Amino acid sequence: SALLVFVQIDIIQESIKIGVGYTAAIIIGNSLGEGISRKVKASISLNIINSLSTNIPLGILAYIFREECARLFTDDAETIAIYSEAAWLLLVCVPFGTIVTVLTRGILIAMGKQRFLAAALTGSTLISSPIVVL
Repeated sequence: SALLVFVQIDIIQESIKIGVGYTAAIIIGNSLGEGISRKVKASISLNIINSLSTNIPLGILAYIFREECARLFTDDAETIAIYSEAAWLLLVCVPFGTIVTVLTRGILIAMGKQRFLAAALTGSTLISSPIVVL
């Protein structure tokens, strides 16, 4: 079904986001350990920019080649058509998921940025919900 295609493609994108997230946690954690707040803020910004610059192009490519991506996981024409119609959801969700993955390592909480974290989590959930409904 189209849901399985979504899940498979999302797993590929998630593996990249998780890797970037762990890297961010290490870099930001080291900066926190050094106690240099400017370096911590710069590390957070750099990791967000790095995550977005990695995952947005991946999302765009997955959208442009949506039929080819779907064919990697199924030969059913109806499933490919359903996935192709709804593939824009992944394109929209990738940037929010990327930011949330990088920031939810407790870094924002440690820096007192709970409001931003709450807004990012809420936005990610609201934008991701259509995929769950599919």
